[in-house]
Amino acid sequence: MRFLIDEMFGAQVASHLRGAGHDAVHVGEAGLLSCSDEDVLSRAVKDGRVPVTENVDDFVVLLTQRSDAGLALTPVVIAGKGSLPRRGGEAMSHALGERLIRWATETPEPYWHVHWLPRYR
Repeated sequence: MRFLIDEMFGAQVASHLRGAGHDAVHVGEAGLLSCSDEDVLSRAVKDGRVPVTENVDDFVVLLTQRSDAGLALTPVVIAGKGSLPRRGGEAMSHALGERLIRWATETPEPYWHVHWLPRYR
């Protein structure tokens, strides 16, 4: 799966996903650091990537606007930091990466709208 990791998550998440065979980039690697969510989503659609973000409010609205306008869509994964290790850093990046790997395995052809990343046990 081709992922675009939003800036609230570290670049280590993209690195972890690449190590598992996924095509993943962080917004910083894609030249999108500090860009608007609209720009991030537009690039994801253009590049055929699945954005991974915590920003549910903006991305749901943006996807709905794109859908209503008849524009191309992409799946978006919403991953809440509250369900990840509080230590942050490498522990958080590893946990998120592992959850995304499992989600991609279980959802090889995701529908083109919002997906809530499961907590998995």
